[in-house]
Amino acid sequence: MEDTGSPREKILARQPTQDLHVPFLKHEGTHAKLDTEMSRVLPGSRSQESSFQDDGTARRKAYTAAHGIRFLRHEDNKHPDKLLEYLEQEVAVKPIEIAVTHAGCTVFAFPHVTQGLLGSSIISVIAFCLSVFFEPTVMDSLTLIGSTVSSGLFFLLGPYVGLCLARWWQMRMDLLGGLWGAVAELNTWAGIWFCSGSKADLEARALVMRHGLAAHTLLYKGGRAEEDLDDMVASGLLMPHEAAILAPLPSKSQMIFAWQAQFWNRALMDDQGGLGTSPIPHAAMYAPLVLKRIQDGRGAAGGALALVFTQLPFPYLHLLSMLVRFAAVVNAITQGAHTGYVLSEPTCVTEGAVVSTAHRMRYEMQEGCPPALFVYSYVAIAMIGFGWVASVLMYPIIYNGLFSIGVMLSNPLGKDFINFAGSFYQHIMKAEIKGFAKCVDAVNLDPSHGDRWWQGLGKPGAPRSQRPSMASMAGAPSAMR
Repeated sequence: MEDTGSPREKILARQPTQDLHVPFLKHEGTHAKLDTEMSRVLPGSRSQESSFQDDGTARRKAYTAAHGIRFLRHEDNKHPDKLLEYLEQEVAVKPIEIAVTHAGCTVFAFPHVTQGLLGSSIISVIAFCLSVFFEPTVMDSLTLIGSTVSSGLFFLLGPYVGLCLARWWQMRMDLLGGLWGAVAELNTWAGIWFCSGSKADLEARALVMRHGLAAHTLLYKGGRAEEDLDDMVASGLLMPHEAAILAPLPSKSQMIFAWQAQFWNRALMDDQGGLGTSPIPHAAMYAPLVLKRIQDGRGAAGGALALVFTQLPFPYLHLLSMLVRFAAVVNAITQGAHTGYVLSEPTCVTEGAVVSTAHRMRYEMQEGCPPALFVYSYVAIAMIGFGWVASVLMYPIIYNGLFSIGVMLSNPLGKDFINFAGSFYQHIMKAEIKGFAKCVDAVNLDPSHGDRWWQGLGKPGAPRSQRPSMASMAGAPSAMR
């Protein structure tokens, strides 16, 4: 049977989610829940078996709706849903159907777009009605203004959206991804080196994992300017005394790596700095590598916050916002006036009838030359009307939509539905960390105790982890003092 599940769907389905706990992220965001069709399981959609929760106060489920659109929903219904993934093929083939059935995850969910559609429609209808009072020179002026504004908007809006997408990509791959990678490697080393099963080793593993997850959570809190740490204490990511130290400090995510540096500084010493953990083999060689990854994680956290709080110049964004709104208004007026002017043009229908050369307003009827609205065929009028409606509505959809996407992407750590799903990432991150330790602990080199893992390697009585004796390490230089 062909497996059609997406890679991320397969990953989530495999996670042992019943014991995975993620921090409770408060979402009182400016963007409300997705539209009704995205806030509940849609007809024909299915709920994933996987769900996860933190300390029992919030439970989250991943839902897959029609067309492969997948989103994360909080069951308490108090937090905004987050879009997780979609099928590119479905979007390419069925854009109209998706816009109708899943408006809540498209540009039609942006207030700027819906307001622009309504405003442009009203303005264009008014311009259509008033077109009977216009002169040819008025139409020429409107056309000139529209072309000037459109060219300026195109020059400014394109680079703006491109820059916002580049920042979003940098945040995901280099900064958030950099922090994630550093946390993963530190936990991999913790799983390899602290595997004796002693209480100290188990606590060391738990500490490295907890601090890594805390750094990830604090990164989102920092990006959202959230100072409250009570939820992290309640979920066990921070101890009360740790939260008390972090509370007044800036860039809290970076501070976690100071604690990580202190821990590893002790663990890499000859005497393990009093931690009681297992000695790390070749500690002097590994120390620079470990500390470099801690620095990388701290740098990624600091870079992410720097990107979020380094906004584009205010005059640039303000000018762009005015241009978007002004261009939509000018386009609505121009298209409405042009359509009304065309349909009100005197069109002679009887022989001998001639359009008067004297100055007349369009609302003044001429004998034998009624307005084109009463002369053209229904098909012609329908096509003219369709062109009018399409030109008026597409303008705010395109330009207001692009501008809204750029604004929303300016802070990828925010609370809008297309921003990063921190809870989902935290869930996967913790599952990965536990997987590292599980894989290490499962290695067996003693054939007398089950299947041998590596063919031709190991011998009866071989321990799961071969460690150098303290005597062999006595002559090695200390990694850190």
